[in-house]
Amino acid sequence: MELIKKIHVGIVCDQFGNLDRGGAEVQVDNTLNALNKIGGITTEIISSQTKGLERFDIIHFFKSSISYYPFANLLKRKNIPYVVSPIIFPENGLLDVLKYNFLHLTPFLNKISVVKLQYFLWENATMLFPNTDKELNFLRTIGVKNQAKIIPNGLNLAEMELSDENVFFENYSFLRNQQFVLNVGRIDRRKNQKRLILACKELDVPVVLIGNISDKQFFDEINEINYPKMYYLGPIFDKKILFGAYQACSVFCLPSTMETPGIAAMEAAYFNKPVVITKFGGTEYYFKDKAYYVDWHSKEEIKKGINTMLSKKTIDTKELMQQYSWDKIAEMYLNNYLKIL
Repeated sequence: MELIKKIHVGIVCDQFGNLDRGGAEVQVDNTLNALNKIGGITTEIISSQTKGLERFDIIHFFKSSISYYPFANLLKRKNIPYVVSPIIFPENGLLDVLKYNFLHLTPFLNKISVVKLQYFLWENATMLFPNTDKELNFLRTIGVKNQAKIIPNGLNLAEMELSDENVFFENYSFLRNQQFVLNVGRIDRRKNQKRLILACKELDVPVVLIGNISDKQFFDEINEINYPKMYYLGPIFDKKILFGAYQACSVFCLPSTMETPGIAAMEAAYFNKPVVITKFGGTEYYFKDKAYYVDWHSKEEIKKGINTMLSKKTIDTKELMQQYSWDKIAEMYLNNYLKIL
């Protein structure tokens, strides 16, 4: 795409995000890399060292952090356009909707509640970029009326080709010739690995966890289940081995309290692996009828999902995932930046 003028985009993200790295941080990194490959557009992460706003054409916030309020207020006063990828979805469903509406619509509470800062960020944005239709619906339900465009999460397709199942088995030979369930993600309550392991224990199916321990107490509870076929491999940074794990597994399971949609599940689906995933957060927007959706509260649903998908061996989802390349997503962002400017 040939631009009439060069565009310089300021990026605002959680300065502490990489200390407990998750999907939002992956989204930021890949979005920047893809945008910077497009001729005529440059990006810069705004930090405490940034001086002056004159060189920025537009500012892009990732996440709905209340700490962004002072900067969003400054941009409003200076009449500098900004957009927001909200990366937000209620974990408690209707309860969270009621909470947001109550705090937002009650005059006194509207002035003193922390959600006021989130509403300010959303309502003064030129455009919102939710990742799923359900995320957009949540924002609409709590009264956010701004112009919005769904822009999905993505995959680095070139990186996916680094996968090497043999290298994975060279490092974890005890898993060779075994059916096993894989879960990739930080170890914490939102990811719901405890119910996953209880389900696998009842099925007598090995389960492999890969990721940082975000909640030590939760990890201790997992170990107290005392399931000898639960294997925690820690975080794996070598992409050959990590993506090799996707190729090696029999089922990928992500029964989180919510996902929008879970980049790890998209990666597994790229390798045509059967996916069992939470029904909360907008996952169906990505996986259509190709995944088994579960209520995260129910160990029985998780168990049934795994048992059903173990018989599938492969699901034809690679082509579906290829439409979510970061290059295509960067073009979507750019098209919307241009409309705004």
